[in-house]
Amino acid sequence: MNRQSNIYARWSGPALCAFVAFLVYLPALQNGFVNWDDGLYITDNPQLRALDLAFIKWAFTTNAAANWHPLTWISYSIEYAFFGREPFVYHLTNVLLHSANTGLVYILSKKLADAAGIDGRKSIILAATAALLFGVHPVHVESVAWIAERKDVLYGLFILSCLIFYLKYCGSGLARNKSFYALSIISFILALMSKPMALTLPLVLLVLDYYPLKRINGLKHDITAVLTEKVPFFVLSAISAATTLMAQDDGGAMVSLDAVPLHLRVLVALKSYIFYLWKLVLPTGLAPFYPYPRVEEINGFEYIAAALVFAAVSAACLFLRRQKLLAAVWVYFVVTLLPVIGIVQVGTQSAADRYLYLPSLGFFILAGAAMSSVYAFSAERGRSASAKTAVGVFAALVLALLSVQTIKQERVWRDSAALWTHEINLYPALPKGYLYRASGFHAAGDYPAAISDLKAAISLNPSFAMAYNELGIIYGKMGRFDESIAEFGMAIKLDPDNSSAYNNRGFTHYRAGDYSRALGDFEKAVQYNPRNGGAYYNMGVAYAKIMDNANADVNFKKAKDLGVRNDSGAID
Repeated sequence: MNRQSNIYARWSGPALCAFVAFLVYLPALQNGFVNWDDGLYITDNPQLRALDLAFIKWAFTTNAAANWHPLTWISYSIEYAFFGREPFVYHLTNVLLHSANTGLVYILSKKLADAAGIDGRKSIILAATAALLFGVHPVHVESVAWIAERKDVLYGLFILSCLIFYLKYCGSGLARNKSFYALSIISFILALMSKPMALTLPLVLLVLDYYPLKRINGLKHDITAVLTEKVPFFVLSAISAATTLMAQDDGGAMVSLDAVPLHLRVLVALKSYIFYLWKLVLPTGLAPFYPYPRVEEINGFEYIAAALVFAAVSAACLFLRRQKLLAAVWVYFVVTLLPVIGIVQVGTQSAADRYLYLPSLGFFILAGAAMSSVYAFSAERGRSASAKTAVGVFAALVLALLSVQTIKQERVWRDSAALWTHEINLYPALPKGYLYRASGFHAAGDYPAAISDLKAAISLNPSFAMAYNELGIIYGKMGRFDESIAEFGMAIKLDPDNSSAYNNRGFTHYRAGDYSRALGDFEKAVQYNPRNGGAYYNMGVAYAKIMDNANADVNFKKAKDLGVRNDSGAID
């Protein structure tokens, strides 16, 4: 076989799998932005307007979005610099990254199969099965079709690259090629700069050392050498963990132990592991938001049963220790989900499809190993060709069904109204769903539909300050100033530190010609949030209106320092 044939044989498999993933995600290119973090990252982010040194400094120092992921910010900024707010480009980048990741999964799976002693056609079947499942499984739609989840497909690219480089390093003989080791560290750094969830990678490397690399054989010097190699990875993980915790604490995303005690968090976490397993097997009812359960629900049978199932699976992996693949897959799954499983509770969701982007990989490789074994069994002497055909048909049918479900799920992310209608259909008692759908209707100019949804949200949760705030904004735009001021008043009564509500009520007073009350509200807005640039800008406009140019200039400068342009909107 000549060199050209070797290259074709090596790259045709990953290229074909990547192409299949690209085809399946083509419908996502027709989607727009949604009103769930897309504004925070792109459409309402004033920092993206200039790709310069000031932006780079901001990207590396900001805790915006309650995370530290400068590479993700930079990727958006590059697109914004050339294409502005064209959603097609952002979706195309996500799809291309996912397609590349699918090809990398093939390469990684093939190397893992080779390390495990699975060679020939069996290793190709294993790699192709794992890659295609990764590429077309519906549970990944959220990570790919949601523009704001760029961090998933981006960190996935670097983590997969890191693992491939690590395997190359480990397979390079006694005189190990240190360049592959260095490349694995660089890839890890880039992954951490894309999404902090990458911080579990050192533990994943130890799992690979256990199986299939079998570098941990119980001898003290072997274990010491393996652990010493991981020191740089663990140091980087520790730095990332500390940075992320500070970012999430600064962003107010962390939930205190007083709100959800530790023992209840553990039960929810164990239930989430079983929930994720079920979604991998039967990926239906996929939702953008899975509400956190009430305390009385957590103490119920369902959560205790899930904990018992988790314990049983873990015990089975320990008991069947000769089946190292099973143990490695289960430990990988448990470890990679640890940052988002809810022990350290961030946000109000109990689970999220996006969290499975890389943790699902072990089960896809396991499915590939099973498929290769079935194929080998059917290909044994004396077996008919129809048996191999049946295996192929079954695999094709499963992939086709998954692809159809994935394409259907992509439509859910078409726009805000579609996204939150889907959420409401799954969780009709969730006030948040009505609030966000109302926001989508509001942006589209359908005020009656927005008001109807906001009233539905308030009926479900009469203490929902955000719904009152949104209702006040809409009434203000409709010129119903008295009703607008009343709704903002309710939002402030329910949430006295609500800077946005003060700013919005002040803007309504301004539009009604009551500049004194407007300035009083703007002062409150910046008192409760000194970084509310919109409130400073509004204050500048109000001072200019009463001919107080000195105070107007002071507030315009503060607004500009906070990234607010002169043509900036005044509503929070």
